[in-house]
Amino acid sequence: MSCLLFRVLLLIGMILVLPFWQAEAEQVEIYRYQQRTGSQVDYFDWQLSRGSGLHLKTRQQLELTETRFNNDLTTLSWKMQNPESQTDLTVERLGNLLVMKGVFAGKVINKEVQIDDAPWYQALSVSLRQFTDHTAETIQFWSIRSDTLDVHRLQVIRQKNTLIDIGNDSVPTIQLKIQPTGWRAPFWSANYWLREQDGVFLRYQGRSGPPGAPVTSITMIVPDFQ
Repeated sequence: MSCLLFRVLLLIGMILVLPFWQAEAEQVEIYRYQQRTGSQVDYFDWQLSRGSGLHLKTRQQLELTETRFNNDLTTLSWKMQNPESQTDLTVERLGNLLVMKGVFAGKVINKEVQIDDAPWYQALSVSLRQFTDHTAETIQFWSIRSDTLDVHRLQVIRQKNTLIDIGNDSVPTIQLKIQPTGWRAPFWSANYWLREQDGVFLRYQGRSGPPGAPVTSITMIVPDFQ
């Protein structure tokens, strides 16, 4: 094979593996997930970049989110864009305030929500990675519900380590339970499964709303899981 032909084939191969955004020249993780709620099935793409800080991008149909993290995996800022729903919103944490600015569902948003010293975890698929080497069994945190912008105080509780099937492999995982704090705890919960060795998000399962709402499940799609 000529050197020129080899370079052309290599370039084509690189183009084929790029996600929907241009992968940056830095360390990245790229995964794809299937989301199922009742009979509705959808897919989303997930890219975590390391360079000048930790930066997560996800896209599901027309909705793009971008999350930036502090070194301890707490959320620094979160941005959500969706032209179909007329949404272009940015949220930043300033001290113990969540500052929301932009447009959400066609309405102008400019408000501050008071929280306390507990961490803000907006992208749990990244923030929960600390449980791979964290000695705590439970952590309380703040999170924003993306379809309403309601701010909730939640808790994550370590469950048992278990094997789950991903592709053709049985993978050791850390199971984590998410639920509200206080009297609301019995009324909703969800579970995350993270790969035990490095905290990569593999699976999620939980109700999509109050009791009686359909269950949502999210599973990594892995043609060649390593």
